Amino acid sequence: MHRFFVPAETMQSKAVLLAGDLAHQLSRVLRLRAGDQIELLDNSGRAWLARLDEVSPRCCRATTLACYRPSTECRTRFVLYQGLPRGHKFDLILQKATELGASRIVPVRAARSIQMAAEEATPARARRWERIIQEAAEQSGRALMPALSEAISLPAAIDEIEEGDLCLAGAPGERATPIRHVLERIPQAPTSVRLFVGPEGGLDDAELGSLQAAGVSLVSLGPRVLRTETAGLVMLALASYALGEMELPGEHGF
Repeated sequence: MHRFFVPAETMQSKAVLLAGDLAHQLSRVLRLRAGDQIELLDNSGRAWLARLDEVSPRCCRATTLACYRPSTECRTRFVLYQGLPRGHKFDLILQKATELGASRIVPVRAARSIQMAAEEATPARARRWERIIQEAAEQSGRALMPALSEAISLPAAIDEIEEGDLCLAGAPGERATPIRHVLERIPQAPTSVRLFVGPEGGLDDAELGSLQAAGVSLVSLGPRVLRTETAGLVMLALASYALGEMELPGEHGF
């Protein structure tokens, strides 16, 4: 089943009009025909099964057959604060964090962020990042796209912490606790899970001290040194598993 996010106004009637790039993709790239079925999503958590009635490169017409809520979203809100890396590493982070169920992704300008990487957080690059998120959400069957925030400083990211949040930051050395030990001691379901990851070179001592002072647990991810584009994804996957978000619907009684 091919899935596509569309503007909310598209789904205001049973008869649906699909134009522009989506019409070209349906007709020329996927070569779908009248009678084929697709899934349409409006980023509200709802999805519609739709039947294509007319297919052309300029305009496609479809009829919705059913509306439902896919059970693919996490119950827990995961926020990934990712130190801006250089090059296309952030593209990979966005794609995989979306697949893993992140609710929000926040680029962070840290002390060791390379200046070029920080300068790449432009409106044009943000539009590219939004496309990557949308395509990953469609591919993975999500009903909601993660929100992508503007790049902020680490102090601004720390200010977003709220009571009841589970907050983890990747850190090397003896000051960090193995992430397994922290996740085994979660007293109750957190309001949100906030994950802090440094850029290439990691977070410096002052930044780690600020995180600790704000109640963030410094965690280690094993004896090997992980790249910045790996560390956050590992933390997200482990926290998701520990909170039961890797279970299939119904396995936890939900």
